[in-house]
Amino acid sequence: MAVHVARAVGMVTPEVTPDRLDHRRWLFPAGVMLAILVTSSVPGRPLPRDPGLYGLFGWVPPEIQNALHVPVYGMLAWAWCAALLPSATRFSVARLVASTVLTVGVGLLDETYQSLIPGRYSSLADVSLDAVGAIVGVIAFVILRTRRVAAARAARDSRTGSQSERT
Repeated sequence: MAVHVARAVGMVTPEVTPDRLDHRRWLFPAGVMLAILVTSSVPGRPLPRDPGLYGLFGWVPPEIQNALHVPVYGMLAWAWCAALLPSATRFSVARLVASTVLTVGVGLLDETYQSLIPGRYSSLADVSLDAVGAIVGVIAFVILRTRRVAAARAARDSRTGSQSERT
């Protein structure tokens, strides 16, 4: 299945075959999704038999919890971009869109899951905040990756220029 998804977003090319995919790069998005799942599992009110999980996150006001959707889902979109574009110097629009769609899809699933947790509810406003976070994360990834590539090129060009001056 992973190979089919990799082919669909263009990760499997003649240079990158399925056996050469580095599976470690999927740990970052998996870790962020796991953190989202854990925090989504916190009940809206303390449960008599499980006050521990509520005690970890229950003190955060709902307004702050809602505001946290943007940076958390921005981080998830960043993680998907890093996994789908590990060392690219050029960006694939399909992979950037895939990162955004995957992130918003996780947000939709998370909101559905939250509706099953006692004292929690799902809302389209939260999904909208998730989508904003996804877009911000992808844009930040592109800007910072572009700067990093430009800095690497400038360093390479300065080394090449200083070497040609010596000869």
